[in-house]
Amino acid sequence: MRKILFYVDVLDKEGNRYRDSEFKKVLEFEFREEFNDGAGDDTFERECRRYYRRFKAISPESNISVEVRDYNSFTQTWPLLYSFYGAENRFVKHD
Repeated sequence: MRKILFYVDVLDKEGNRYRDSEFKKVLEFEFREEFNDGAGDDTFERECRRYYRRFKAISPESNISVEVRDYNSFTQTWPLLYSFYGAENRFVKHD
C-alpha cells in the first residue's frame, strides 16, 4: 500500500489566503489515504477532482488547487506527484 497525502489549497477570489477566527492564515487542508501500489494517473486525477468538487461546494467563490504527494520511506519525504488546478481545470503529472 502507498501512503498518499492530498493537500487542498483554498484561496479567495483575489488569490489571498483565508483567515480563521483568530485572524491566522489557513494554509491548506491535509488528507492522508492509502492506495494500492497499482493506482495510476487516472485514479489520482479522479481523487483530485473529487476533493475539488467537495471544497467548491462549500466555497464556490474560492480558487482551489489540490496536490498529491507520495511518501518515500527511504528519504522520509513527501515528493510531489500531481497537481490539479481547479480554476484552469488542469491536471499535471510531476516527474
